[in-house]
Amino acid sequence: MSNVVATTAPELTLDRLANKDAHPSIPVTSPILRLESITLSFGGVTAVADFDLAVDSGEIRAITGPNGAGKSSLLNVINSPSGVIDAPSLTIFGLSFDSSIGRYLFALTIVVTLTGVAQRLVNTQTGHNFIAVRDNELAAKVIGVPVLRTKLLAFAISSFIVGVAGALWAFAYLRTVEPAGFNH
Repeated sequence: MSNVVATTAPELTLDRLANKDAHPSIPVTSPILRLESITLSFGGVTAVADFDLAVDSGEIRAITGPNGAGKSSLLNVINSPSGVIDAPSLTIFGLSFDSSIGRYLFALTIVVTLTGVAQRLVNTQTGHNFIAVRDNELAAKVIGVPVLRTKLLAFAISSFIVGVAGALWAFAYLRTVEPAGFNH
């Protein structure tokens, strides 16, 4: 657990500096910054755990703690332009897939299922249309294959499969998602 503490310095708020008669119990309508349940982990080490913070207009907040408590890490999360998303616990039908072997078996199950669905698709009329368009688009059009519809369907199906692959890569392998990680 982390020792990061957020404290309010009511005697230093901008409202109180502007109006010396302001009372500290005067409510502010809504916070201009609200953070809830911020958790940051590096491998198995938790730098910040379940951190909540609300800052009202004109309010000054201080984040204090000893060296290594996670203050800089917390500020990096708050100031991050991309917003890191940690993968939640992977539990399906009461089975937990949080271990590396569990995540591997989960990903393997999804890959085998999608491969089976793709194999069955090839043996349908739609699959034959895919093959005809791949082999010779003009000949496929002559025999009555709806080429545009077939190409759009192939694009949609392949996009779905690639989307599932990306989700598996991010949540089962990396266990985190950060848009800045796709800039390489």
